[in-house]
Amino acid sequence: MISVLLEGKHKNTYKKGYYRIEDFTSSVTLIAIKDAIILVDTGTLAYRQQVLDALAHHNIHPSDVTHIINTHFHLDHISNNTLFPHAKQISEHAIFDLKTGKCSIYHDQTLLQK
Repeated sequence: MISVLLEGKHKNTYKKGYYRIEDFTSSVTLIAIKDAIILVDTGTLAYRQQVLDALAHHNIHPSDVTHIINTHFHLDHISNNTLFPHAKQISEHAIFDLKTGKCSIYHDQTLLQK
């Protein structure tokens, strides 16, 4: 099963010389296959309850989520990662510790040599 739990939003405004992003979040997508319950991105804190409600609609508790795939590490994509303490995080460029909130970013030095 694949289900979009939350559609992404991004509203830009420009007032009095300031550029502002309002009402934004990434999409949150649920992939449930065999023994894995996967989320692709987890959205912003402002949409935390909507993510929880959408999971509950599918009879999924946060502790049931086995994996989180973060497309990248902007806050609108990772802010709700801490809801899923048992999930393994999958990302190409960093490991975000769900328990401490710390992120260790590493760079593949071989890419710089090409």
